[in-house]
This record gives sequence, C-alpha cells and structure tokens, in this order.
Amino acid sequence: GGGVLPNTKVAGVSIGGLSPAKAEAKLQARLADKAKAPIRVLVGDKQADVDPAAAGLTFDPKATVAAAGKRAANPVSLVTALLGHRVVEPAVAVDVAKMTGQLDKLDASLGGGHDGGVRFDGLAPVAIAPVKGQGIVKEKAIPVLRGAYLTSSEPVRLPTALVDPAISADVVRHTIETIAKPAVAAPVALDVAGSQVDVSPSIIAQNLTFKPSGNALAPVIDGPGVAAALGDKLKPLTTPGKDASFDLSSGAPVIVPSRPGATADVEKLGDAIANVLSQLPRSLVVALDQASKFWILNVFDL
Repeated sequence: GGGVLPNTKVAGVSIGGLSPAKAEAKLQARLADKAKAPIRVLVGDKQADVDPAAAGLTFDPKATVAAAGKRAANPVSLVTALLGHRVVEPAVAVDVAKMTGQLDKLDASLGGGHDGGVRFDGLAPVAIAPVKGQGIVKEKAIPVLRGAYLTSSEPVRLPTALVDPAISADVVRHTIETIAKPAVAAPVALDVAGSQVDVSPSIIAQNLTFKPSGNALAPVIDGPGVAAALGDKLKPLTTPGKDASFDLSSGAPVIVPSRPGATADVEKLGDAIANVLSQLPRSLVVALDQASKFWILNVFDL
C-alpha cells in the first residue's frame, strides 16, 4: 500500500504504482515543458497565445498526486483499479490578478469591445475610440483557461459577450481637453521646507493613466513610478533620522533626544498630483506629520 493507484495518468503521464514522492518528481519532470508552453486561444474569429506564467497559472504536482489517491488494502478496490484506467486532472493554482491583467491585454490586442480611453504618445494624448463588440467574459474565461492548462492540445475558445461601451467618444474628447492636455502643459512643483522638486511633463505622461469611473474617465498617477523617475531629485524630500545621544561638552552628561527620519509618501503623492492636473500653474506643499512621514497638506496656485 501507499503507492498511487494503478493505471493512473495525469496529462498523459502514467504515475500508477509509484510512491507519492516519485510520482511528484515524474510529473514535475515530464510536464515541465508543457507547463511553460503558451496556450492557444480563440476569441471570436481571432487567435492568440497566452503565456501561462504571465497569466498566473501554476502546476502543483503534490496536490495532483494527493488527489490521485493511494492503493488500498481492500482487494476489491485494488482489482477494480487494476482493471480500470484513471485520468486525474492536474491541480492548477490561478493568480486571479495576473490572469485578469492578461485577459485585459488580450481583449485590447484583439480589438474586442471596450470603453473609450486616453493614452500618451510621448507628450501627446491619444484618444482610444470606444468599440462596441465582443469582449472576453473574464469570470468565465478564467476557469476555462485553468481547465485547458496542461491538458488541451487544441485551441481553447474563450467565452465572449457583447460590450456596449460606457465611456463615449465625447467623454474621451472632454477628458483630453480638460485633463490630459493640461496635465503635460507644465511641471508640478513639489515644495518642502523651502526646497523645490519639479515633476516634469514627461514624467507625468509616463505615469498617468485613466480609469473608467461611472460614465467618466478619472486620472490615476503612479506615485512609486514618479518617485523612481525622479531618483536622486527626491533627496530634498528626505530627512535622516538620528539616534538619542549624550552631550558631554558642559562637563555633565546631557541627553540629546532622538530625531525621527522622514521620507516622501509616494502613494499619497500620486493621488495629490492627480488631483491638480487640470490646474495651471500648480504646486504641492509637502510637510512633516506626527507619524514621521511627509504628507500632502494643501494645494495652491503659484
């Protein structure tokens, strides 16, 4: 007893009679290439490939072998297993966030139905026209892809549904004129304790996206992306911490209190910049709060 039931296969790999450890090792070795192979999908009349790793699909040999079961001492069960052929589905984990992101890209690349939007080509805002058409139904497509992973040799058809865009071309034009163009017309000045750091229009364009919000498009600034682009220029927004110490200059020990360090809160910085993109000119005053972090306190016109 203890081995995998006889005549058991997983994705074409026979593991019947092997110990669990040997079965896991065999599956890992034999399915390694297949686990990395792209999955060919059909969306309407178009084809594309999905990278399993990028889509968050992961094969779990241990869970697969556990699901396959073990030989039992019961002779009736053993005879039944010897005469039968068992096909066990591979255990597959899915990172839903990664999968959803890949399906969004797939929808866009295949020209399926989608809302209107705005993107940047350098400093020029470009309209993404709304398209009424078939879009991938993600909540149904995820289990379809999960089931096809490692087992299907044929293209997998993903479920679709008619998409009637909520973001119209008029909304896109309005967003470009009132937010996108002003956003890259001038830098945003960050001011802290008398030091100024400018977020250039190119950095703004590189880190600005728009997301649907009801029937409108809302600007989103990637705060960490802005911080990465500024690099050493953010040093004026950083103060080093200092441990407590003793001052012996007077002949008697005097305690010098510690001083907390501080850094810019880049997440809140992104939100703050997004809130002033339609203003010209614009500046953000950054100050130190009680939690030893820089926070956006107020916004004003220069």
